[in-house]
Amino acid sequence: MPKKKTITDLSTRTVSTDISILDDTHVNKIRKEFSFLADYNIQQGIDDAVVWYQLLSKMPKEPTPNQSSKRLDFIQHKISELTSAIDNLSLKEKISIMRVAENRPQKFKTNDTIDYLNELSLQIAVAQSKEGNVVGKVGRNKKTHQSVFLNTLYSVYEDGTGQGIKCSYSDYETRYISDFVRFCEYVIDIHDLPIGNSAIGEFTQKKNKEKKLKNKSETTTKND
Repeated sequence: MPKKKTITDLSTRTVSTDISILDDTHVNKIRKEFSFLADYNIQQGIDDAVVWYQLLSKMPKEPTPNQSSKRLDFIQHKISELTSAIDNLSLKEKISIMRVAENRPQKFKTNDTIDYLNELSLQIAVAQSKEGNVVGKVGRNKKTHQSVFLNTLYSVYEDGTGQGIKCSYSDYETRYISDFVRFCEYVIDIHDLPIGNSAIGEFTQKKNKEKKLKNKSETTTKND
């Protein structure tokens, strides 16, 4: 029966999992099938990719300018309602709240509270004005966690095998093919992640193109 490997490293890459899903069978198969170097820590590299995927996928996504505007408008509306409600409190109600607040670190003073809300409203209005001057709609990168995951696996494969990474599209199979693509699919299948062949292939070709342009630029700079 395959032996589970307990991770004692408490860095970001492993702290949220404690026990790796990868076992000796997985690691040995990867090392043999994809020609990883004998001393390369495959488990640690893959765990790093998976934990970053999990962490980033749980983070709130950046809103579009339109979404930000709607959220700030909502807060502005609530500030207006709250300011009006506080202002309409009777003297008896205000005194009652002030008495409760006597023994608390934050004192309740009607005018101060309204002034604070008005200041907050002004700051939001200024923020909205600045957001409105930004040209273009960048929106959200819905696949940040996926890109980081694949980029980490890219480094794992490149460092672990010492080989260049290739990727091509097969019209016959109607899918992207290469040893790296198979490696990613194997890891993705183990961890049951929703990343398809097209995402892997498109990422790999883009990554290779970026590397090629970077190397060309560095060569040109050296020659100059």
